[in-house]
Amino acid sequence: MRRYGVRTSSHVRLALAAAVMALALAVAAPALAANPQSYSLDHRWDLGTQTPSFQAHGLVSDGGFLYLAAYDTYVMRFTPGATLGSTETIPLANMATASELAIRDGFMWVVDHDDDTVSKFDTSGGYEDDPITGPAVGDDFNLVNAVTVDASSCVYVADMGGAVGYPGRITKFTSDGTYVCTFGDTGTTDLWQPMSLVVGPNWHVYVADSLSGRIVEYAPTNAGRTAYNSSASTVKPTMWTMLEEPDAVSVDAAGNVFAVDRSARSVTKFSPDRTKLAAWGSRGLGDGQFEMPWSVAIDPLSHLVFVDDRDNDNIQQFHLNDLRPLTYASAAISVKKGKTAVFKFKATSEVAPSVAVTIKIYKGSKLKKTITVGSVTQGWYHTKSWKCTLAKGSYTWRVYASDGAGHSQRAVASKTFKVK
Repeated sequence: MRRYGVRTSSHVRLALAAAVMALALAVAAPALAANPQSYSLDHRWDLGTQTPSFQAHGLVSDGGFLYLAAYDTYVMRFTPGATLGSTETIPLANMATASELAIRDGFMWVVDHDDDTVSKFDTSGGYEDDPITGPAVGDDFNLVNAVTVDASSCVYVADMGGAVGYPGRITKFTSDGTYVCTFGDTGTTDLWQPMSLVVGPNWHVYVADSLSGRIVEYAPTNAGRTAYNSSASTVKPTMWTMLEEPDAVSVDAAGNVFAVDRSARSVTKFSPDRTKLAAWGSRGLGDGQFEMPWSVAIDPLSHLVFVDDRDNDNIQQFHLNDLRPLTYASAAISVKKGKTAVFKFKATSEVAPSVAVTIKIYKGSKLKKTITVGSVTQGWYHTKSWKCTLAKGSYTWRVYASDGAGHSQRAVASKTFKVK
């Protein structure tokens, strides 16, 4: 059985999965952060009024547009905030049932539900290359559930393994379909039913493993970010055990993780350190309610969140009510006069792909030095070297940041250090 219920290929695996899920549900959900965030609905597309048999699948946001695989021979493209009448239909050649998709740099990789393949198109629907059918000759995909593309245009495919009874797996390919590696299907951290996946700004792969009630995170095992594995040291399979049946996952430019829970009819947002920042949704037909939330997309520029509800035949658009730039400084440093000091910091914005940073050094309340860092990619650690010219004593360095989204530059982190 494909996507609409629990996989039935192995009674043993189902029994084990039920035990895992029961354990997950027994863990108490963490409380929201001290300053919880909230989201409000500001637009809704009721697709069923135009196409009564429409099934929503595979929602992505790219270049200011919203794309949806129509579970047919075409993809729909929306302008966020616009009316349904402005929707474009993009026909796909050689496609039987477009069920999931990913977009990067003007190209679409689309899952064909019926053929268990992934094909590449341009965003006008032009066919680009032969479909990807599996990791190798004789090892075809089995029940492809999702596809995503990273910043280097490598393609990741989630399927249920090469044969009946196999665990789920993630297979990575280059942009031209060349096989790179497979992970998630060995060891104690097997994927039970990978339904959605995304590559975050830290190059980690996040998988919505529906049957086990987890979001599973994989980290690269080499500096080139070309390999992954499923060993206990690189995967954290128990960090999202408060979820019931996550069917979709997405990550914003700041590294925040959004999980759509089909059973709970809700969306939950976590910070990169796994703090629960926001949660909304309930069962129903009204605004902000869901019957079967199926996929989620984040607009990287406006920070809008889009959720498609398959059973309600709609897409709902939400905005964050409180946009807060956040910056984290490193531990205190100690330097000698005339020596190079190295400041380490990470700037994170809720709404912008880059953050402007300035470091100011104070002795007491008196400003002694201003170090202009400039624009940095948010979500990553950065270092700034500076030759210390200060007299001996204790100082405070403060990180000031602005994100170009209406926030004036302000102090968002500080640390003390000594000059010897």
